[in-house]
Amino acid sequence: MATQNSYQFGVEIELLLGSRKKSHPNWKSLARDLSKRLAKAGIANHVNEGNDKSRENYREWSLAQEITIPSQPAKNLWGIELVSPIYPIYSYWAADLDKIFSVLHSSSFQIVPSPNCSTHVHISSTPLPLSAQELAALARSVLYYEPALDLLVPTNRRGSVAYWCQSNRANPTLRQVDAGGLGSCLGLLDEIVAAGPSISSIQEAYQYGDDDTSPGGSSSSFSSSSSTAATSISEEEFQTQAVQARMTRNIVAAMNLFPANSAYGRSHGKKKDFMRGKVYKWDFTGMLPSSYGTGDNGGAGRGTVEFRQPPGSLSAEDAAGWITLAVAFVAGAMAVGPHLGHGTGGADEIQGGSPEELWGLLAAGSEALGWESLGAVEGLFARMG
Repeated sequence: MATQNSYQFGVEIELLLGSRKKSHPNWKSLARDLSKRLAKAGIANHVNEGNDKSRENYREWSLAQEITIPSQPAKNLWGIELVSPIYPIYSYWAADLDKIFSVLHSSSFQIVPSPNCSTHVHISSTPLPLSAQELAALARSVLYYEPALDLLVPTNRRGSVAYWCQSNRANPTLRQVDAGGLGSCLGLLDEIVAAGPSISSIQEAYQYGDDDTSPGGSSSSFSSSSSTAATSISEEEFQTQAVQARMTRNIVAAMNLFPANSAYGRSHGKKKDFMRGKVYKWDFTGMLPSSYGTGDNGGAGRGTVEFRQPPGSLSAEDAAGWITLAVAFVAGAMAVGPHLGHGTGGADEIQGGSPEELWGLLAAGSEALGWESLGAVEGLFARMG
């Protein structure tokens, strides 16, 4: 499973931010003030007024309104999100964070801690995306180490307390087997990978539609882009890609399915359970084909996995810690993930990983990345409670 790939990431830092020197009538006024000061500090950026998700907006830092953070105009406080460009892991990103938080902690601004704030890290493999087998290894690691990761965050971001970072085990697919414990959830992912090679035809591999998103869906959706691809590669290669696509899609459905009978599902007229990753701790929907890149899965086709559980970052060290942890977790999962829970007895006897085991995974990831240490992650573990 090992590859020569490296990783890159993007981070979204949500803040409840105010100005110490100016009274701003709206978030846009505050954002423009912050944008000017960041540019003066050497951070190329722009205000993304429409919260446009096009690739052009990820070439430099952008400032957007964060509607999930209630603004407090009377107190001159506004919900704002700082969105990074795509950084290679061996770049100057830590220095940029230092500059950004130096501005945020200057005499011009005040950061107000809020339980509504979070830090999201998007990770992708480069130059090739994660294979279905690698994605399964990551998914297994996410489930296995959830109890340990919960201990690193405030209580309001553990389990399924917060709507926007629910446990991946709470989704309808895994909930069907969760009565059998963690081992049954891991077993379902193993079954998806094991069944992959048995898909015998291209048509079968693409038998799913936008509203039929349970694993093994039956509505046909063989895209024109796939047909075009078949003309430029051999049939055997295309068959392999088709199998990978089906496996990837089923892994995403196993981790990010959302119930049609939820308030959101009913209000949007959903007839069947559907994929909606942004309400879970780990969002895998970025690994879906780009044909899914509308509505609930706007990030589809980008080849990214998003770690959504971290709380708001109040310092450069906080942000660097969560970025380092997320990237090391993904790198470590490539080697460790496929073996988790094997040889430990029956499925109902498998327990989640301890903090010590989590540190071991991160250390393995750090070594694979060629890092000398885990840096700011040590601070996250020191505050564990």
